This record gives sequence, C-alpha cells and structure tokens, in this order.
Amino acid sequence: MKKSGLLATLICVPALFACTDNSNSNSNSNKSSVDSKAAVTNESLDKSEMSNKVDVNDAAMTSGVDYHSFSNPDEVRVTHLSLDLTANFNTKQLIGTATLSVERSAPGNNQLVLDTRALEISGVSVDGEPVPFDLGETDADLGTPLSISLPENANQVTVNYATSPNASGVQWLTPAQTAGKKHPFLFTQAQAVHARSFIPLQ
Repeated sequence: MKKSGLLATLICVPALFACTDNSNSNSNSNKSSVDSKAAVTNESLDKSEMSNKVDVNDAAMTSGVDYHSFSNPDEVRVTHLSLDLTANFNTKQLIGTATLSVERSAPGNNQLVLDTRALEISGVSVDGEPVPFDLGETDADLGTPLSISLPENANQVTVNYATSPNASGVQWLTPAQTAGKKHPFLFTQAQAVHARSFIPLQ
C-alpha cells in the first residue's frame, strides 16, 4: 500500500508541474497580448494628441487674431466706455449713446472698427460734430462691423444707437415673470459674443 501510494504521488507531481507550466505560459501569453494592445492604444493616443495640437508656427495664432471679432484694437484701441442708455419697456429697446475713448498705435491709424449686431446706428460724432461711418456686411453669427473715420488727433467718439427688440444679449421680463408681479424687469447677458447686440464695442 505504501509503494502504490508513493507511485501515485510520483505520477501526479509531474502532472501538477505540467499544469503549472501551462498556466504560467498562458498567463505570460495573455500578459504579452495585453501589453501589445496597450502599446497600440498608447501609440494611437499619441498620434491623436499630435493631430489635435495647435501649430505654434501658425501666423494667425501667434499674432493674437480674434476670429470672433471684426474690431481692430491693434490699430485703434478702446480704453474706456461710457454708456448713457434709456430702457424702453414698451418697445423692448435700449436707446442712447456709447462714448468710447481711443488710443492709436500709430498716428496715421484713423479707422476705428467696432462689433455690432442688429444695432440701429443713428449717428456718430466727435466733439459734437458728425463723422463718417459705415456698416459692413452682416455675418449671421458675428453681426456687423461698424467702421468709423476718426479725425486726426481725435481720442473720443460717440455713437448714437438703439438696440433691436430681439437683441440676443437683452432679456425683457413682464411683471408676471417677476417675483413681485408688479413691474417689468430686464437683464443683459454678454457672454459669449452677445455684448455687441446692445453695445457697439471691441
């Protein structure tokens, strides 16, 4: 009985070793497969990240061009803005003036370009005197550029205007929409490019 027990043990032990070796082999094979897949995934991610990187040599990016604005602050920069507006709740309009102080980057820069959207421009003046202005081609998303010809040495310009009743940056609430239910209410929202719908600006 002892001999047969020993014989059984001797036969089973190599079998167990064989199973263990196969298990290790499968484990190593699986690990190798996972490592290979991870390497492919990382390589794909690296390529994707590279394709999404901005080319630092892109002239438009390095020069600081704002693709969401018609304005020209690199030539004539607005340094101060003063608003004198009246809210007409009947017509849902802001009506009045925007007075802008400006600085030129060079003496010959006499063209000021501002962003507007659906603004009714009734006049532009410097020191109370009318100056030429032009509303350019309208873009559905960005609005309309307002170009103003500045006299030499002028450092302030006033724009007379009214907003559209549908201005995207002006929200008009009826009394029923307020907590008190007695008076109408208005608020403005400038982000992301809605400020130009109620102020001519850079």
